[in-house]
Amino acid sequence: MPYPAKFVKVKPGDSPLEVEDQAIIYFLAPDYLQGTMTEEQYWDLTNRLLSLLAERYPKSPLYVKLHPSDVGDALRHLMAPGWRVLKKTVSPEEISIWNRGRIRAVYSACSSSSLTAAAFDIPSYVTYPLVLGPRPMMGYWDRFFSPAAGKLFTVHEWDGLGRGEVPRGDDPGWEGRERSRWEQCLRELISAMRSRVGK
Repeated sequence: MPYPAKFVKVKPGDSPLEVEDQAIIYFLAPDYLQGTMTEEQYWDLTNRLLSLLAERYPKSPLYVKLHPSDVGDALRHLMAPGWRVLKKTVSPEEISIWNRGRIRAVYSACSSSSLTAAAFDIPSYVTYPLVLGPRPMMGYWDRFFSPAAGKLFTVHEWDGLGRGEVPRGDDPGWEGRERSRWEQCLRELISAMRSRVGK
């Protein structure tokens, strides 16, 4: 997260980037570089997803933001209508800080930008089950996003886009065994700390 003092003396209206009210933001990333699909397959699925989001949020302004590692011509693949491009140089943290009350929802395939937005209490969705599919990286992404709760959701079905997805803690596709194991470890740690304090 950017150094907080950066925002202390900034006057309202000095935002590096402002979005319109009820904005939907999709954080893009070159996820095909993980080697689980071709660039063409990735963009076919991403454009399908962006088109469906545009249908589900017809009155919301739509924005995409490239990942810092994306090259300049990456947007040549963006075919979904109605999406505007945010400046690549503005961080997800800054977008969330400056536009917290104006963002309706944030989406990404598997970007930590979704975690960042959720930390700012913005409803955030990861779509890796749709875009990346049931491939070797799925277990990794399940574990990566599993500690998050509250405003972070996983979209498992195309029909689930924009329709109040299931929170991670109640997610039937989430690995319950992993959650139970970590909860048990946490209980044991708390118990050990209490016994030390009591001595």
